[in-house]
Amino acid sequence: IETPIWEPPEKPRLDQDCLQLERGHLHLRHDSEHWDRFAISVGGVSFASGWEAPVLAYRDGPDLHWLSLVDSGTVVHSGVQFNEPETELKSWVRFKDQGGAQWELSRRWLTSDSPKGMEVVTSLRVDRDREIVFFPLLFLFAGLETFGPEKTQAILPGLEYLANEPSSSEADVIGPASKRLVAERAKVTFPMMTLVAKERYLSVVWEQNAFWAPVFDSPDRQFDSGGHLLGLVMPGSDGVNRDQGSLLPYGGERLKANEEIVLRTWLFGGYGETVVPSIQSYVAAWGLPNLPPRPEEQGYFQLAAEGWLSSDIRDGALLRHAVWGDQFKPQPAIDAPAYMRWLSARVDDQTMATSLDEAANSLLSQVAPSAYSTANIGHIRRPFGSLVFGHVEDNLRHAARFVDGQLNRFVNDEIRYTWTGEQKDLGATHFSESASGLTGQVVAQIMDFALFSGDRTAIKKGLERVEALRLYQNQVPRGGQTWEVPLHTPDILASASMVKAYSLAYELTSDERHLEAARYWAWTGVPFVYLVAPTD
Repeated sequence: IETPIWEPPEKPRLDQDCLQLERGHLHLRHDSEHWDRFAISVGGVSFASGWEAPVLAYRDGPDLHWLSLVDSGTVVHSGVQFNEPETELKSWVRFKDQGGAQWELSRRWLTSDSPKGMEVVTSLRVDRDREIVFFPLLFLFAGLETFGPEKTQAILPGLEYLANEPSSSEADVIGPASKRLVAERAKVTFPMMTLVAKERYLSVVWEQNAFWAPVFDSPDRQFDSGGHLLGLVMPGSDGVNRDQGSLLPYGGERLKANEEIVLRTWLFGGYGETVVPSIQSYVAAWGLPNLPPRPEEQGYFQLAAEGWLSSDIRDGALLRHAVWGDQFKPQPAIDAPAYMRWLSARVDDQTMATSLDEAANSLLSQVAPSAYSTANIGHIRRPFGSLVFGHVEDNLRHAARFVDGQLNRFVNDEIRYTWTGEQKDLGATHFSESASGLTGQVVAQIMDFALFSGDRTAIKKGLERVEALRLYQNQVPRGGQTWEVPLHTPDILASASMVKAYSLAYELTSDERHLEAARYWAWTGVPFVYLVAPTD
């Protein structure tokens, strides 16, 4: 379906007699005679506007029709009603299409003492069957004639975590998957989108449903508004019904006669330099999902033991990090025999326990005692081997030398990404040679080994590295997996590395700044986790 040439939206001109509603830092001003002519301020700053001249597309039989709501409808407002503790502003529009079908749209803006912000309920009904091709249930254009295309940060959890950079870029993935204008529902980790500018944020949260999908374009390149687009559109996006870089699907979604579609959204607004306050607002209102049930212990012990003993990860007295063709060569490992000893004391099967102990002894024989703190094959590389198997003094000295070696990697307080030419240059799409996750991962290791060593000089140098992490303050977590993911890519491992570095520094010093920083980076990790079920 060919996309039309859209008319650029304009900031609405609202007179002093317009309808008004307030909720916390949000202030809504709404024209009493026009659908979607409204403006939203956050903390006194004009932030976003509606789409004053919206259009819809539908099919009646084989024919595609475009319809302007401004030209076709009559808008009536009931004004603002006060029903404590709730305040409501309601509008509706009725119009007929070319085939004579009667359409009815209504929208209620609600404020109350709920932690869920300002609620916006949009409903749609038509008295004959229609196939919806394009319907903007709620479009917000942020920054019109104020901060424009600039922003501090923005987020659509699961798809975008942005600094002042464009959405749907190829900085993280090249090709069709980089187009994230209309997000596939299964990719959204929780239904919220946020824009931060002028030390304020505006968030849209929505009730998930297959009928609609989030629209996110920052800056707005669809309508050329000069700002940013945050909205919900019909039909939805299931990954196959549209090019996710297009507002229009391949085909429509049938809306049966007199079937009512009801979209519930909530707006949050407040102060902040990052998206973190918006994430905190979401969690405060909707909470976190329940943890999955704990596995049955013996089942876990058996499965883990069989993995160590019987899988191709083990090659005699050596171990691979993973089984993936010839990519990971067998090597000596100290963490695996420690885990095997732990399991041998817990499995009910005595034969398996004996096999675990024998395998652990065999693996241990290949590790030099001085490497008991460093010969790890797992991703979690703690210097604990000598605490289990001895030779502690040797490993304390080795840990201090390891810290010195890591310190020598720094260039102006950062770890720089280096391209060897053997694989694709994963730093090419990033605006810097470093990132929070790349540096934070090394600082966390330094702190871990410095604490283990007990060497006061090493600890002092580690704390200096933690202080230098302030250069990433209020930034996006990224660059934590540069062995296989572009340096630019936001990821939860970057968040985790920063949390660990700051947490260890806080435990050492009781400096509240470190605890505050650890909490910030912990919140940056939340958007990478599904807080809602991605599908039905």
